[in-house]
Parts: sequence; structure tokens; C-alpha cells
Amino acid sequence: MKKAGILLSVLILIFILPFISSLNQTSNADAIACIKDKVQEKGCSAFGLESKIFALLSTGQCEADVLSVDSNDECFVPVNGNSCELKTTSQAVLALDEGGSADTKKYSDWILAQNKTATGIDWLLQIETSEPALCNLEDLNADTYQVSINQEKKLSLSGGNCLSLDSSGYWLKIDSQCQKQEFTVSCDKAFQVNLLFKKQLSSTIYVFDESAKSETAGGTDFIKAKESLCFKKGNSCDYEGSLWAALVLKKLGKDISSYLPYLIVFEEDNEKFLPESFLYFLTAEQDFKTELLAKQIGDRYWDEAYDRYYDTALALMGVSSEQTDAKDNAINWLAGVQGADGCWDSGNVAKTGFLLYSLWPSSFSGTDDGELPDNCEDSGNFCISDIECSEAGGDSLSGYNCPGLSVCCTNDKPSQTCSELGGEVCDSSEDCDGFSEYGASDLLSNEQCCVGTCEAPTITTQSECEQNFGNCRDTACGSGEKEELSYLCNDVSQYCCMQKTEGKSFWWLWVLGILIILTALAIRFKDKLKDFYDKFTTKKSAPRPGMPPRMHEVPQRRILPQQHHQQYPTRRPIPQKSELDDVLKKLKEMGK
Repeated sequence: MKKAGILLSVLILIFILPFISSLNQTSNADAIACIKDKVQEKGCSAFGLESKIFALLSTGQCEADVLSVDSNDECFVPVNGNSCELKTTSQAVLALDEGGSADTKKYSDWILAQNKTATGIDWLLQIETSEPALCNLEDLNADTYQVSINQEKKLSLSGGNCLSLDSSGYWLKIDSQCQKQEFTVSCDKAFQVNLLFKKQLSSTIYVFDESAKSETAGGTDFIKAKESLCFKKGNSCDYEGSLWAALVLKKLGKDISSYLPYLIVFEEDNEKFLPESFLYFLTAEQDFKTELLAKQIGDRYWDEAYDRYYDTALALMGVSSEQTDAKDNAINWLAGVQGADGCWDSGNVAKTGFLLYSLWPSSFSGTDDGELPDNCEDSGNFCISDIECSEAGGDSLSGYNCPGLSVCCTNDKPSQTCSELGGEVCDSSEDCDGFSEYGASDLLSNEQCCVGTCEAPTITTQSECEQNFGNCRDTACGSGEKEELSYLCNDVSQYCCMQKTEGKSFWWLWVLGILIILTALAIRFKDKLKDFYDKFTTKKSAPRPGMPPRMHEVPQRRILPQQHHQQYPTRRPIPQKSELDDVLKKLKEMGK
């Protein structure tokens, strides 16, 4: 029994050691060390431009190599590319600006030079009154317009060339040739005027926030139309490139308001690029955050445009300063799939660097004296977005570490209730079908703010695959795993992935087990085996009729008197009496 217990313990250790190893490799310090080791081993020149950019962005490595591959000293060409690309140049500028030592003005100037007018967007004027009113408008060309508003808020219009009545009858449509016009508005009743925009043929209307006005009591107000801009690739708007370009320009303190309408109205046509991550950073609108976190797959990762590692880093970049369970779940998933070398995705430097940048404070020096910058929150400050910092009346501090796109602010963002965060309060007896907001100001100790719905708890059971130490995955198993077809996941569309056994095979344990079983059987049936052995050896030793003796056997010679040889017929063996009786009995029965 003692030996059996030892053998069982060995088998258990064999099965659980791979899982213990993966749980121990959860530190972002391991990922930093992985990138630095690979750079030291191979040198920056051995990596592609994307890997150099994200190594610089996360660990401060390879800055000189990034700068050495720019094109005409103004932009960057991706690997296997023929011309400068917005996305690559923007990522390089982000990394160079994060390092703080390189001059990025020439690159940002090149980005700004790639703008063009975006098509497919309508601009509208909205005049709001609480009662019927008569309004007069005048543009910079001295064209005048008369607008009357009835009890149902519908408009009638006369005069001018830049304005026409929208098909709904509630707004004034600005002609595409007048998008830079400024209008003077006056009404005989209290009014409010706003600038709106929408995608052509769409019913969804957006308010341009910079134009939002407080109500004017029967006086005069001014409003300026905006031009819709994008960043181009060739002669067409480049949506993904425009996302990255707007993000970088915003980070550099440039005005990107003219690019927002294009990015917002064409969001639904480009969901694979996770535009919500960029738009939440650019606008701080809660709806974009809600849409982004709703795309998380299985409370683990995002996988929209490229792969789960890159897309997870992209998603979390926009919410790097947020404390949500969606972010915590992603970090837990990353801990489980982190490689033994500390990197992710089989030692991919670019994706590992991107994940480090999005989730953890920068790990390299950002000061002139070479000292590591202080952690922002450990210094009593707050990592929040620059928009939230401005709304809180705080100052953005340099020389402090914050993850992703967040800044180190002297003031915390204004507190918000759960409803202001777009959620509802769940008590301890309910589960959140969605994601939880940690920062709601109106929660009790046993409550959570759920952006989704509060539901009764459901009893979840592990799948057959998970019960046998496997992982259920939505896509094919990784390089260190193999698909196990004999076990099922709760979702039958998923793959059951088992960790491959590395190193020495333990087949000898199976052989040992079989030998033990055979030995036990031999002891149990030793008498029968002895009889069988005796019969077998006896039968084997007797020579078969008609066969010559073996060459090594010398038969004894017998001298017999000569006899007349007579052939006798071969006689069949006479059956024993009991057998004969049975045969006769059967013959009688057949005769009847």
C-alpha cells in the first residue's frame, strides 16, 4: 500500500506540474525581461519595425534603430511596404514621444499633411425653443434666412443659399460648400442653437459637443459650421490610419475635433479595428467604453481584427486607467497563457510590448538624469485620461508612470453614480450579466455597479474538458497544446486543448503497471499455469509421427529379427464407454 501511494503521488505531480508552472509565470516583470533578453541576444537590427516600435514603447529599447529607418526624415514605411503609412508612422511617433528624447514635430507635421475632406457626412443646425418662434440668420456672405418654428417644433425656411430644410423638417441642412461658414442667429423667443452631424441616409444624429450652447433669452448667438476631415491613403480616407493619427495628435495636444465626426459616423462600418477604444480616449463618452467592453470574448480577451493578443492590447489601451472586472479578467487570462520565457504568443516582441504598454506603467527611464520615473498613484496622484483630468480641474504631470494613454493628474476624476456610469446596482444575491464598474460613488459594501443587467445567480459546471485539466478555446489550440477529441466543452463549437507533455516520456510507468498486473495474475493462478506448462513441455518433447529425429539426437539402435512387413489399416481410437453411450443415444434420436 505504501508503494502504491508513492506511485499515485508521482502521477499526480506529473499532471499538475504544468499548471503550477503556468500560474507562477504571471509577472509583467517577466515580460519586460523577455523583451530585454531578446534584444540583448539578437540586437535591435534583427527585428522588424513593428517589434522595434513596441519594444521602445514598453521598455525603452531600440530608439536609435526606430529613428534610423524613417523615410526622407518625415515618416515610416512598414515592413514589406512601398510607401509611408499612417498607422506605422503614428505608432512610431507614440513610442518616440513616450521616450521623451526624440523630436517628433517633423513626423506629426507629415501626419497633419495627410488630411482631406471626408464625404458622406451631413451637417445640421438645430434651433430649439420652448414655444413657437421666429428667427433670423445671416452668414458671412451677408445672405439672410428667415426661420419659423411651430408648436410641433417643425421649421419653415426662406432665403439664402447655404441652408436648406432637412427632409424631417426639424433641422436646417448646411450645404457641403458652406461647411466653414459662420452663422449669426437671433430669435424673438428664448432659444438654443446646436451643430449636429450624421451619416448620410442614416437616422442616427450626433451633437457636436463644442457647439453645445446654453439657452439665449431672445438675443443673438453665433455658431460656426465645421469641416469633416479624415486622413488619407492615396485619394481615399484611411479609417484605421485616421484612428491612430487622431490618437497621436490628441496625445501631442493638437486639435482633432474636425476628425471626430468622420471617425464616429463610420464606426459601425469598421468595428473590426475596435474604434471604441480610440473614441473613448478621444471623447471620454461612456457609451464607447460600454460598447468596447461588451466585445470581450468569454471574459478573457478581444479578437476582432488581428489576433487575441494584439486586439486585447488595443482594447485595453483605451481603458488603461479604468478599474473594471473586464480588465482584471483579461489580466488573469494573460497570466494563464504567458510563455515560459515571459513573452506572449510564442515570444512575439511586438505583441508583448503592446500588452505591457496598455496594462502596466512604463518600465523605462523618462527623465534626463537616467532615474526611473515615480509611479503616479504611489505618489498620491491619479492615472486618468487627459479629458477627465481637465474636467477635474487638475494638472497633468510629467515624469510619472501611468499605463497606456492615461496621464498622471493631480486631481481624481469627478465621482459618478452607477446610473451616470450607465449601469444598475446589483446586490450580493445577484450576478452581473455584463461588466462591473468599480468607481461608482453610490454603492454599499455588498453592492456592485453592473453595466448590463442584474440576474439571479446561475450554477455553472465545469465542462468535461476542464474536469480533465484542459482548456476550452474558441480558436485552434496553441503551439504548446494539442486538441483532445475525447473530451467535450460546454460550448460544442470550442476546442478542448490539452498541454503537450514535454521532455522525457513516462511510457515506462504504463509498462511497469502492466508487469505488476501480470505478476499478480501469475501468483493467483500459479497452479493452473504449472499444469499448463507441464502439458506443453511434455507435448513438445514427444516427436511427431513421420518426422525424422533431430540431427543432434542420436537414436539408440535396436537389432530386430527380420519380419514380413504387412500393412494394417489405421485404426481409429476407441471412444470411452461414456462417450460411446452418448453417441449411440444421439443416433437413436436421429433415427426416430
